[in-house]
Amino acid sequence: MQLFYLFKRATFPFTIILLISLAPASAQTIKTEFSAGFNLNAFSVTDDEGGILQPGTGLASTYGVSLLVMENYWTFKTGIYATELPNAFYFQLDSGGLSNEQSFSNISTYRIPVILGREVMLTDWLSITPQAGLSWLTSRATDTTGISSGITANFDGSGNSIQYDTISRAANKYKFLAEAGLDLNFQLNWIFVLKLGARYSFGLQPIERTEITYQLNSGETYTGTLVSDGSGWNFNVGLVIPIYN
Repeated sequence: MQLFYLFKRATFPFTIILLISLAPASAQTIKTEFSAGFNLNAFSVTDDEGGILQPGTGLASTYGVSLLVMENYWTFKTGIYATELPNAFYFQLDSGGLSNEQSFSNISTYRIPVILGREVMLTDWLSITPQAGLSWLTSRATDTTGISSGITANFDGSGNSIQYDTISRAANKYKFLAEAGLDLNFQLNWIFVLKLGARYSFGLQPIERTEITYQLNSGETYTGTLVSDGSGWNFNVGLVIPIYN
């Protein structure tokens, strides 16, 4: 119910504007898309005193519903998607030893895209849609978003281990992404369209900073910082259903 309420609030102004501006056009079509997939978020490491902290690749699921307004092969897309912003990292020794990757999530948010695309027909039943735009992450988290302490990461086969503590803070209250991607569209019948999509999101500013304090084999204490700006790949599958033509 909360998801529907947020979707209605986010898309209603766009829908009204588009319906007014496109009302005279006989080629106008409105569709809805239900999709699910996963994000592969990337990170960077700064100011690592020990030199062994490495950025990982965070994996998080995402799902949601979109509204598509189409005219003469142009597509305007908005909607709402539930997603998470994970953190992921590991440690690498000078000898080459790798610790198991650590992954956790502090920020759960909704993503509201404003995307413009152009459908290109390849056959009667297959088309592609290059697209680009912006997305807003609704979470306005500030200050501390997560704390953990006394966690141990092991190195396979070497007998080494690292104990670490983390504290994460939201770097910006407002969170926006620039996005570009491509959908592969399969016309299953005269009603349903199956979509396979890939999209890259580019964070426009840091979203979260995680300070990681660690000790190798209970030795000297070091600190490194893991930075997330929301950048990464998204892969999804969706089903499109017309609601007005």
